[in-house]
Amino acid sequence: MIRNQIELNRIPSDMEDLWIANFMVAEQKNLILNQQQSMKNLRIGINALNGITMMELNGLAALQRVIVMRGGLSGGSGRLRVKNCANLSSICIGELAFTKYKNLELTNLPMLQRISFGGSAFQSIQTILMESNGEREIR
Repeated sequence: MIRNQIELNRIPSDMEDLWIANFMVAEQKNLILNQQQSMKNLRIGINALNGITMMELNGLAALQRVIVMRGGLSGGSGRLRVKNCANLSSICIGELAFTKYKNLELTNLPMLQRISFGGSAFQSIQTILMESNGEREIR
């Protein structure tokens, strides 16, 4: 479990299950996870990471599940980008998460089968981009 900003900035590349707890994020606006090639599950806790204005998950080959709990990342006003995660099958976004975020991008996620949004998630959404590379279509 990640309990502070120092741990957040030093996430090991071989961690399979990552849980980010609620703590103050000082002066950090972007969270880009692209080195954690062993990570299978990402869980962002209740009201965690408020103040992060851009979150990107890119090229995480082992990633299967993303869960953002109630109020997670609700303080930022930017973009959630999830792309090039070949085994990601489920994204669950809790109520009041990403409430001020304006952009959602989900691209090149060939195994994605389930996306769920809690009430009032993405209240300020302006753009949603969903693209597939055509290998497997969601039905």
